[in-house]
Amino acid sequence: MSDKIQYKYGIIGMGAVGNWLKRNFLIKKIFENGKLVLTNRIELNYFTSNKEKDNNIEVIRNSDIIFLCIKPQDLKSIQPMLKEELKDKEKTLVSAVTAIPIEYYEENITKRIIRVSPNISQDVIPETYTGDFRPMLISFGDYFKRESGLSISGKHIRSILGQISEVYEIKDDEMNDYNLLSSCSTSIITYFIQKYINALDNVSPDLAKKIMINTMLKIDYSIKKGTNINKQFCTKKGITQEGINIIDKSNIAKSIVNALENRTNEIVKLYGNLTS
Repeated sequence: MSDKIQYKYGIIGMGAVGNWLKRNFLIKKIFENGKLVLTNRIELNYFTSNKEKDNNIEVIRNSDIIFLCIKPQDLKSIQPMLKEELKDKEKTLVSAVTAIPIEYYEENITKRIIRVSPNISQDVIPETYTGDFRPMLISFGDYFKRESGLSISGKHIRSILGQISEVYEIKDDEMNDYNLLSSCSTSIITYFIQKYINALDNVSPDLAKKIMINTMLKIDYSIKKGTNINKQFCTKKGITQEGINIIDKSNIAKSIVNALENRTNEIVKLYGNLTS
């Protein structure tokens, strides 16, 4: 593909990630009418402009760049079709499928593979917020790597994703760990804050939210500055220190990470085992 070509883009899978991509691509007016091809579900209808078609094969055949936004358990059911339709074609597969490594695609489907992990929870943030509030992780298969940097098509894909997110390029073997920060942490930390507020008996919910918003601003500053929380905010043998002690003794952070990593490994074993 040359950078002078008018690319056609396809999205397979219109769940949370596929819809997020479609919505943000259209908001940013990245595509002209008829250049974005969408599927509704695995092996169900998709549309381009106002014309309905039949299945995912047509999405691939009508697209130069295909965003794969399905659940990992759905991958193997469409793998033969993907392999056949992408074989010896100048088409690129951009996978947002959780946990499955680039190596799996290179050995089983196509060498022209890019892996991404968007943070779809960022949609709760108003459009006026940009930059680091909207991270997307990306890693490239060997096909796109050159001594001088990325290939033209690799640069193009990174560029269009950069219009809807702050793109961070990482190694593929780092993707799953960074994904725990980018995609999981917003929900986990927000849930903890909600539970923390709910555990207090004599507070007004509205005032509690205002106080916690101010607290989050302090946290933002502290993380950026690399502040030692114990030295900066905790009085020795004070009330706050007791909360820190519970976190340390329970090792809750490591327990959460272990649970997330175990689930990620289960997904890889069940749906992305290279020896299966």
